[in-house]
Amino acid sequence: MLVTISWLTVTFLTKPDDKKTLDTFTETVSSMRVFKGSGPMEKNTRMIRLVLLCMYPVISILPFLIIWQFKFGTLFIALGMLVLWLGLLAFMLKKMARHVATKIGDPGDLPVELVLFPGQYKVAAGEKYATRNLLGQKALKGFSCQYRNREAELTLYLCPLSSPKEAAVAEKAFINGLKPPPMPSPEGEGFLFDDKYFGKGRCLRVGNYLAIARYGMGKKKKGGGFEKALIAEFMDRVMEAAIREKTENALEALMGGAPEKR
Repeated sequence: MLVTISWLTVTFLTKPDDKKTLDTFTETVSSMRVFKGSGPMEKNTRMIRLVLLCMYPVISILPFLIIWQFKFGTLFIALGMLVLWLGLLAFMLKKMARHVATKIGDPGDLPVELVLFPGQYKVAAGEKYATRNLLGQKALKGFSCQYRNREAELTLYLCPLSSPKEAAVAEKAFINGLKPPPMPSPEGEGFLFDDKYFGKGRCLRVGNYLAIARYGMGKKKKGGGFEKALIAEFMDRVMEAAIREKTENALEALMGGAPEKR
């Protein structure tokens, strides 16, 4: 509104420019038949001012009419409120997260079973834990770890059971699903298998643990030399852990304490 008043004031209080320029402008407009009539210059000048006077308020108020017609003002207010609400929500979530973090305390240690997996050739973040359906056995759960080099791929599985009896049941269920049946390992512990689905590998049951190694699956089906050393190291670690656990439970039983359940 202030801009319109200022423009109209300057227009009607300012004297016309050079007469020759105004005559040329009037003749040009008349030749283009924008304004009818060919009166004197002053009459045409007044007509031009009158037309501009009518056009300018319409042009000035047109954006406000569009905003009012399409409710742009309400949309802008809604967007502003949404941004404000999201900012407040993010602030509250950060504050809650910091409060919860202070109550947690020091982070817990990783499961002790992960220490039994060898560190060489291990895939980054390749450790996983399955709560069920491990190796096709619905009730079987445990840890797995992936290994890879340029020649072959290898996956190691470790299933801690509650007792040697349950470990034997799990081993039997796994072996029964292999075709052809597995053969005894030359190392004297466990079995070797060459299954169409599971690939090649070795299965070992000792104490409460069931350890399984698989290779020869995926794109790199030809096994390299690295997996044999990893499997041997893994199986040795599992046997040492089982023996250590059995010894600790036996000592606790001799001292009169209840055996620790693993």
